[in-house]
Amino acid sequence: MEWINKIINIFWELSNVLLIGILLVLVTFLMSLIFKKKMTLLAAMMVIILGSTFILDRLQYTTFQKLVSEELNEESTVRSITIRKNGLVENNQKTSRVTIVDEETLQQILDDFSEVKLKRDRDARQLLKEYSYY
Repeated sequence: MEWINKIINIFWELSNVLLIGILLVLVTFLMSLIFKKKMTLLAAMMVIILGSTFILDRLQYTTFQKLVSEELNEESTVRSITIRKNGLVENNQKTSRVTIVDEETLQQILDDFSEVKLKRDRDARQLLKEYSYY
């Protein structure tokens, strides 16, 4: 079944590239109707490509606070936190887990996490996570 997930991921990645390519061709065509000079069209396309690349890159970043703001707010009470570590050791899945219930430790963890910046990790979907810290 793992090979099916790999095929689906390949098609997902290719479909994004294909859609971006089609959109770029359509925008180029529409802009060629507006801009008659080739250099102006080229400059406008470069601005659009660089701007959209920058915006798409920035959309990959968030903070822990923004990510969990719907679940954790001022009225929330955290009674425990379970930290789980998954990893491969010699091709075997190894999982470690610890549950923390001490209120002081919980608050310290939440305070530390509140300053963590996260980036969407496109390669980590198979590992049941979506963000990595940096």
